[in-house]
Amino acid sequence: MCGRFAQSFESAYIAQQLESGGLGVDDVRDSDTPRRPTYNAAPQTYQAVYRSVHGPSDASERTDGKTAESSTVTRGTNTEDTDTARPTRVLQSMKWGLVPFWTKRPPESASQLKTINCRDDSLIEGGRSMWNTMKERKRCIVPVQGYYEWQKRGRERLPFFTRRKDGGMMLLGGLYDSVRYETLPEDSPPLWTFTIITTAAAEGMGWLHDRMPLMFEEKCDAQLIAKWLDGQTWDDECAAMLRPFDPSKLESYAVKKDVGKVGNDSPSFIVPIDSKENKDNIANYFARSRSPVAKHEDEIDQPTDDETDRKETTENNAPMPEKHLHPHHAKGPAKEDLVPENELPFDFIPSHLETRPFEGLVVRTLTLRKAETGKIVDFIAKKLRSRDLNHLKRMRPIEDAKRVKVEDGEVRSRRNDPDGLVQILLCKADEMTEHELRQALDDHGVPEAKLEEVEVSRFPALSQKQFDAWKERWPLNWRVPATRRVNMTRADLERCQAVMEQCLSFAAQETTDGDLPVAAIAWNAETGEELARAKDARSSSGHPLKHAVMELVGAVAANEVVRRIEQPETAAQYLCTGLTIFISHEPCTMCCMALLHARAERVFFAKASERGGFASSYGIHYRKELNHRFAVFGGWMETRAESLEPDEYV
Repeated sequence: MCGRFAQSFESAYIAQQLESGGLGVDDVRDSDTPRRPTYNAAPQTYQAVYRSVHGPSDASERTDGKTAESSTVTRGTNTEDTDTARPTRVLQSMKWGLVPFWTKRPPESASQLKTINCRDDSLIEGGRSMWNTMKERKRCIVPVQGYYEWQKRGRERLPFFTRRKDGGMMLLGGLYDSVRYETLPEDSPPLWTFTIITTAAAEGMGWLHDRMPLMFEEKCDAQLIAKWLDGQTWDDECAAMLRPFDPSKLESYAVKKDVGKVGNDSPSFIVPIDSKENKDNIANYFARSRSPVAKHEDEIDQPTDDETDRKETTENNAPMPEKHLHPHHAKGPAKEDLVPENELPFDFIPSHLETRPFEGLVVRTLTLRKAETGKIVDFIAKKLRSRDLNHLKRMRPIEDAKRVKVEDGEVRSRRNDPDGLVQILLCKADEMTEHELRQALDDHGVPEAKLEEVEVSRFPALSQKQFDAWKERWPLNWRVPATRRVNMTRADLERCQAVMEQCLSFAAQETTDGDLPVAAIAWNAETGEELARAKDARSSSGHPLKHAVMELVGAVAANEVVRRIEQPETAAQYLCTGLTIFISHEPCTMCCMALLHARAERVFFAKASERGGFASSYGIHYRKELNHRFAVFGGWMETRAESLEPDEYV
């Protein structure tokens, strides 16, 4: 099969290369659905496809939705007509995962992923097939640098990259289609999608996978390519083209495991894993061993049963790196391994509840001798069970009770003296009048004593600062919540620092079309692997919601969809559950809510934003009324993050 490929070329370069090979490009169509050159093209992303235009209405059908006056398109039907005008060759941005023209409404992601490849035998055998209409006049070519495949080694999956030995562009055969869903507005542009055809693996390539994509030789197959693109019928000559490519012209080698994660993108993905150029890769930072370059199944050392039993697989069959215990999951890390909170290079971001000022609540209290408190405790337990006061201690010694006395030259405290006085909290002042409370006390046999009103804290303390200030009004029940303790080991800090540096370096890379220098990385602290990374793409895409965090969550979701299809026997993972998110800038409220709903575990950011939803505004990460709470840390390497305008939404 072919589930990933590299297409890092700009459209202009692809057109130039096709021209030099005798394949003209008359138009480049990517205005409405711009593609982003990538070294890790995954299903459901937009990539460049080379095709012929059949007929005048097709020639006028643009991806930006503009059509010629004479062009008419029927809803839920094919957007190309049956005219036979002289073909025009175009390079067009299409979504990977074919959606047939008869589709009435957008399909689910899982079903669309099943059409990223089309087997050659389904085209040759004929009969009833969804490919019948496409194979006759909707054939295309996908120009790539090479494609990825994962080799099975027991329970382990190793990524390999296959490319032409001469370094030339690889031309993959495919099919395409276009559709307008009935559920969309009449003036909406058509959706163009494509699939890649696969054949049986060539002799000598079966060690990697039993299938490989259909390929054309750019210069030698010029006439065949013209037939493939321009023809409007399916015949024996077309069927004869469905043959494996000459393996002597290809090379395959092991590459970095990072390529298995949808959203990851790096030029190093197409470099052999044993190359010195891979030293800066984050996966190699954690990995204990390297995978050798393998070119034939006889040269590969098969792992032992003991080795395969210890291995786990992750997204797209890529194996997980060695596990490192997350401090939140570690059972009792040694104290000497924990970094003192005052030595951490970032700030703990409190929620709005942890920084709110004192708000008072008036309660009624009773002052008694300590020896007389037995009956009042029984009275409170039976008559005054108010849950709103659980954060307050029920008794406190009054000032007079703290005096010391001297008996036979001995000085001792009166705190435990039965004659000492204590003040007892009974109830909120608005629950019972003083007369009603006095009557209830008398009925219960509580001795006559002084009743008075006292102002105490209405809310429990959530931080050390609140506790220290509010306990002066009345003693509080409090301890640092386990979820708010920063239990970070030195090893975890070093790993997190490496990922944070990767994030900031990624953000500092040259941006295009006015995109903000904002980047985000999703990282699994338990396994030590990066799951996805993303940058701001609002300006280049023309889409106002393509913030870095939104793109990141989308990449994690797409990654999970692929994993569930390829590994249906494994347990499902909900988006960012258990993941640590690294962001160059504090995200806006919308993105903070996205991280909350995605169930992120920890978030680190470098530079605060005036419109941020964590430290700067709403404290979204730890609000009582929301159904998920998580830790957020800020100010880490903030001098390395670029400054943004105050009104920018990150």
